[in-house]
Amino acid sequence: MDSRLIYEANKKGISKVDWIKQDGSEWAYCGLKDDFRYELIESEFNEFFNQDVFCFSTTRKGSFECARPELMKYVQEMIGVNAFVIWDKDFKKVIEFNTIGTFRKGEFCKNVMSPFKNYKMKAGSPDKVKGKLVKYRKGDCLSIHCGGGKFLAVFISEKFNRFYDLTLFDYLEDRKPTIEDFVDGYYFGRYGDSPEGIFPCVEKLMMDCLEVDASEDVERIAHFELTESLHLASYGGRENFAKLLEHYNLDIGKRRTNTDNFNKRPDVFFIGDRLMKFNEIIKGQEGLADNVPKS
Repeated sequence: MDSRLIYEANKKGISKVDWIKQDGSEWAYCGLKDDFRYELIESEFNEFFNQDVFCFSTTRKGSFECARPELMKYVQEMIGVNAFVIWDKDFKKVIEFNTIGTFRKGEFCKNVMSPFKNYKMKAGSPDKVKGKLVKYRKGDCLSIHCGGGKFLAVFISEKFNRFYDLTLFDYLEDRKPTIEDFVDGYYFGRYGDSPEGIFPCVEKLMMDCLEVDASEDVERIAHFELTESLHLASYGGRENFAKLLEHYNLDIGKRRTNTDNFNKRPDVFFIGDRLMKFNEIIKGQEGLADNVPKS
């Protein structure tokens, strides 16, 4: 969901929450920094929320969706720095944190309309923005020239309303990526877990469709038919390709290290950011990808 929509839904809904009192008070202590009570908050989330995708409301441009495995990481990063609010995906349950190390939880009043209903947007056409055809679609693999003779590789994991969701590959080279680089490549993601088994999840970074379409630095290299539902590992937005490159440089070292460490223990299931095999989420190949060698 778009950052603005999350922010506005929270702004409208927060005053209509029935807060749950704990020991006579709405607010409870969770601590800050070294005193942060990690186990307490993790337990509160597990007992209170029954969904796996959440909406963090901070600022108009800084709000975002988050998957359950990322929840505590973001709370630890933000606690004591910013006040923030976490809603479930349906905007029915909420936990609010302030900057002094206390939190409260509640449920949206059942006798009034959900704030999300007033802001919820239906998914737009998968190939249009404001009636204008867009260049790219889910499954397109793109080369992005990010300056200095360097190229990033991404694939479009979704198109929602006026945004592309871009997922990065482990690729930053002085040449454009080839079809083989994509089919043999590794993307930014992680594994999720369910009673049915583990499943791949993708990191999604949204960028404005029309800005991407207008850029001469972007080239479609291939198209792959991907699995219908790409589970979400984490969600965010980047304003331009420079910010996308900055995110790549900040994150790639951790993901490579995690992947190497996780691979040393294939008998253990690890939850954590890693690099994932792209061919695990490919259903079929078409267009420029017709002649891709099978891996």
